Amino acid sequence: MIAKNKPKVIDLFAGVGGLSLGFKQNGFEVVFANEYNKTIAKAYKMNNPETIVDDSDIRDIDFDKVFAPYENKVDVVVGGPPCQGFSQKGKRIGLKDERNFMFQQFVKVVKYVKPSYFVLENVPNILTAENGYFKNQIIELFGELGYDVKAKVLKAEQHGVPQTRRRAVFLGKLGKNNMEIPDDTGERNTVMDAISDLPELHSGEGIDSAIRYDCAPKTNFQTEMRNGSSGICNHVATNHSKVALG
Repeated sequence: MIAKNKPKVIDLFAGVGGLSLGFKQNGFEVVFANEYNKTIAKAYKMNNPETIVDDSDIRDIDFDKVFAPYENKVDVVVGGPPCQGFSQKGKRIGLKDERNFMFQQFVKVVKYVKPSYFVLENVPNILTAENGYFKNQIIELFGELGYDVKAKVLKAEQHGVPQTRRRAVFLGKLGKNNMEIPDDTGERNTVMDAISDLPELHSGEGIDSAIRYDCAPKTNFQTEMRNGSSGICNHVATNHSKVALG
């Protein structure tokens, strides 16, 4: 049952639920998610059993059937449309790559549902690809719907994530947007802060099933990550060849 006292979120191109988790940790309720990869959608459902999960191609969805219950009843639409076409490791064929236009489906959902806010994330290249064409298109299309949009590249390591990772974030508000995309929070966690409590493994050691931690958490990050955990799963070291071990 949908709680009436929590702000509501729709998560598009949801993956296994990274954005959903962040919003849930801050008091939001994710009422609907779309992820067309059925295996990934199944994992999302396992992580978010209370959320309605649709695993169809968003381009094939009957909006009147699927999104009508959420019209004017959802506070935020979030999502990360496919980014392979913008990735530095991809072919980056720009305007010729149809994946680069999946953000238009995100726009269609926002237009239909009419949330107060949206958050769209992607790789940093979306801001500069084709001389800023895609960035300008996103801002222009949302502007036509009445959304004031701000865009910025965030650095995950400046927000407590033990990983060097860059993501472009578009933050839109219906009407004047006085919000700011946060700068460096000053929170830092190293890889050692994250995994120094894991049992040491040698080449080829470990098992997939859950095992117990052999020490108490050493950092606040480890304490937070252990919350609700019954043990360590999939803690397996690659069985390297003698040549690789050198």
